[in-house]
Amino acid sequence: MIQHLKNIPCNSGLPLVIGVTGHRDLIAEDIPALKNRLIAIIENLKEQYPSTPLMLMSALAEGADRLVAEVALNADIGLIVPLPMSQELYEKDFADTSVKQFRGLLDRADISYTLPIAPGSTVDAVRAGGAARDHQYYTAARFIVEHSQLLIAMWDGVTGGPMGGTSQVVRMQLEGIDELSNIGDYDLFAPLQTGPVIHLLTRREDSSPPPDEVYLSHHRSIRKILEGVSFLYPRNDDDTASREDEENRTLACIERFNRDSIDIFRLAPDFDAKRQHSAEYVFPESSDETGDTCSQDELSPSAAQLLAHFAHTDALAQQFQQYTHETLYILPCLIPFIVFFLGVYSNITTAMFAITGYLVAISLAYGIYIATKRQGVHEKFLDYRALAEGMRITLFWRLAGIREAPASFYLSKQQSELDWIRYAMRIWGLLALKGCEEKVTSRSLMAVKTYWLTDQMNYFGRKARDHNQTANQLDTIAKGFFWLGLFVMTPAMLLIHGLKVGGEALDPWMMVATPLFFVIAGSINFYSYRMLFSEHAKQYARMYGIFKKSLHLLDGAADDETRQQFIILAVGKEALAENGDWVLIHRERPIEVPG
Repeated sequence: MIQHLKNIPCNSGLPLVIGVTGHRDLIAEDIPALKNRLIAIIENLKEQYPSTPLMLMSALAEGADRLVAEVALNADIGLIVPLPMSQELYEKDFADTSVKQFRGLLDRADISYTLPIAPGSTVDAVRAGGAARDHQYYTAARFIVEHSQLLIAMWDGVTGGPMGGTSQVVRMQLEGIDELSNIGDYDLFAPLQTGPVIHLLTRREDSSPPPDEVYLSHHRSIRKILEGVSFLYPRNDDDTASREDEENRTLACIERFNRDSIDIFRLAPDFDAKRQHSAEYVFPESSDETGDTCSQDELSPSAAQLLAHFAHTDALAQQFQQYTHETLYILPCLIPFIVFFLGVYSNITTAMFAITGYLVAISLAYGIYIATKRQGVHEKFLDYRALAEGMRITLFWRLAGIREAPASFYLSKQQSELDWIRYAMRIWGLLALKGCEEKVTSRSLMAVKTYWLTDQMNYFGRKARDHNQTANQLDTIAKGFFWLGLFVMTPAMLLIHGLKVGGEALDPWMMVATPLFFVIAGSINFYSYRMLFSEHAKQYARMYGIFKKSLHLLDGAADDETRQQFIILAVGKEALAENGDWVLIHRERPIEVPG
């Protein structure tokens, strides 16, 4: 793929990319009304997602493609143009006046791509027209579907039509792309990628027949938003509404990420320094002592942009990790206080301090829990950590010259609720010149080996030891409190209560103190369970072994670049699977008040 980049800031957020498909033969008298509807759609999206930058993806064919592009550009929306073939060949489809309009829009685009000629075809075959040329239009349509979260379809609603035509593009967006040609680039058994369509009912000059209402009603979940405009959602076999909810949740997650990316600078004044630290940690500014690895200054614009996205997301994940761990630590600590004040009130005194202490402790526990739940702190930590790890692998695959998109192998077990993460990885990869040929050198491969594989091996080895040690220490402490409560405090309480040793004043205090030992033991076990120390120790030990073996294999393939890329691809897939399992197990244990 040949790419042309003007200027996309590395900190430009996660854009909502809107694809477009539609008829070329629009009726001139309908265009003003269609423009007004497009303006209303854009204004509605801006109102719904105020923190999210919008971008339009259009191949700039005549008719609908250009109409939507003009409206978007006038609304200060960025434009991405995937060309189905070289500009020279593409312009042969247009008359002279049309070529001028096409070039004017192309010059205003933020990014344009020339898509590769399909395998088995040639430039001469595409120039001659026929099936080879049609297939290039299909390639562009498929590219738009794969990289858009929403699709605007200016469509008459009639099914059928040529390869890459409007009807087929709508079907791909709503039903997914299911082809065996995907085996090399995708998880074959992963659920198909689908998304909603904003349908503008559009007439054509050739007096088309009426829309296929049976197809629309029985294969779609339809929500009319204004005259002539409807939202079409992928439809589940068993639950139509749920797909609409899932698609809306994905868009809400994109907006949430962008809002957090803005708010975090106010909530954490040192956030920019944290981003710099994250970038420096994963890829130092200068090469290592041997000088065999490349430095940040040597990164291509593509890799530098991916590094910036990783650093931002990693710092954001760390911020919400801090909030999450503070909550998980505070809640178990409050439980013994709740039990203590309740015991004092029940056994010793009904004085105001006892009931006040109880109410303050329990109110604080539930207040922290409710605030954490409402703000989605735990979910944000997990999501942003998952995205950061995905971007880490995207960066190092790019440096190794691996063309596969990590999003295609990521979080397949967590379909729907984490769709937005795969989308973010695809779009950031696209804006960072996705699909371009990264110049692979011995220094870039050594950087992959040093800054990713070696670093991750050391990280997982260290964390496996630390988590195993912490799990054992907490287990020992919890058992200590339990056995003290069972064999020391309980007999002492019975002795004092039965023989009145120490007088009546000591008896109620023993009734209060004894249960506390069991409560403290339970709180420690609760904390250890929620932090997953034992599970992580096993998982990290396994990943340590995988990264260690990958380094050994790379040493044996020092003179074989293809073999090295195969190894790096394989270990990346393992890392993606491990992080997916990490997310899944944490989602199954949300923050709760111990009880």
